[in-house]
Amino acid sequence: MPRTTPPIGGRDATARLLDAYAHWQCAAPRPHLPTGGYRVRRDGDDDVLTALADGRALRRVAAPARVLAARAGSGAVLARLAPDESAAVEIVRSDGRVVPVAGARFALEQAAWLPDGTVVLTADGRLRVGVVDADDGRWQESRDVPRGRISVSTGGVLVRRSGTVLLCNFARGSTMELPPDTVTVVEYDGVRALVRRDAIEVGSPRRRVVPTRGTAIGAAAGRGGVAVLTVDRGRHRLTLVDRGGRVRDTRLVAAGTDICSVDALSVSDGEIHVRLDGVATPPQVFRYPWREDPRTAIPAAGEIVVARADDGADIDVLVTRPPDVRRPRPLLLDVYGGFGVAHVPHFEPTTAAWLDAGGAVALAQVRGGGERDERWRQDGRGLRKRRAVDDLACAARELVAVGASRPDCLVLTGGSLGGTVAAAAALRHPGIAAAVV
Repeated sequence: MPRTTPPIGGRDATARLLDAYAHWQCAAPRPHLPTGGYRVRRDGDDDVLTALADGRALRRVAAPARVLAARAGSGAVLARLAPDESAAVEIVRSDGRVVPVAGARFALEQAAWLPDGTVVLTADGRLRVGVVDADDGRWQESRDVPRGRISVSTGGVLVRRSGTVLLCNFARGSTMELPPDTVTVVEYDGVRALVRRDAIEVGSPRRRVVPTRGTAIGAAAGRGGVAVLTVDRGRHRLTLVDRGGRVRDTRLVAAGTDICSVDALSVSDGEIHVRLDGVATPPQVFRYPWREDPRTAIPAAGEIVVARADDGADIDVLVTRPPDVRRPRPLLLDVYGGFGVAHVPHFEPTTAAWLDAGGAVALAQVRGGGERDERWRQDGRGLRKRRAVDDLACAARELVAVGASRPDCLVLTGGSLGGTVAAAAALRHPGIAAAVV
């Protein structure tokens, strides 16, 4: 555990921040999830693909790598990411033989390993999909799948286009239309679950519809049932539904008072695994449902401050600060607010160092994001984008009003679209913050 430091300020503030950043950059590695009997782990400057059954190191690569799909005893589809987000995809057989995949350009793709030994793999940033022969690595596009937004799951290939969702099952050679609010279809041991935005359909022989709390954004199926990840009023919630449609576990994701988020789900040997983290909680991997509590690495207090917009909407602001009494302190107010993506807490060495040195971090969940329903997203997009900008200014003023910060030590931050929202808020509402990053 790092030493407790005084609040940010004074001549040595920069040195303490740099020291804390160096500490957290080294002390908080990102663990990789086990997938289909394999795992990628960090070893020095390289990533190593390991077979979980016997612990053998099968492949060492000098680049960030991740398992796209795997099948115990057969091998794994490994993607090695380049700085430009392109990827070299290869199949690593269980005996260690490496088969490069060729035939298309690959980036942030998805894949599934079929029982007959072939691999379903998207290409061109999930705009096309095809099959790969696991022996020769040749990728061949499937002409039977219509163009659209493609995603791959254990239940088949989903194609979204013109308000419709099609499920294409390569193993069965079938295609069927699904409800337009379908999020994904997952399958394990003969049980298939249809996950929709606000419900999950599961069960055999009679299907049961189980309402979910919040909006579903992902799922994984294993022996214990189906784990559904939802966004419930701006927080991640996990719910386990068994094959009979009964809810066996549901919980908001947190580590003590630190509000956490689920970074990824995976399945290996029938067990569902979860990777979660938070501003004060480095990434950790658990079997779900877990019994032990996630561990924070920095003493912190998490709270939700609600700001009231001028049209009456409530804007949630997730604040993480040192655990002593609330008082005005240097505060980084971060925003995204777009594309229906929920802005939730994650661990990052820079913000961990800031918190460790006595500062506070806050996330403004403004309209345009995916923290609530579809209307929440629509109210902050297109010609209504200014609403997201004004929501951020409202959040900044509320943090000052409740004594969490002051305008002269509050900084607006944002990346990508969030940078645009933060800059626009500072220009449209001068005086709400000392700086913009």
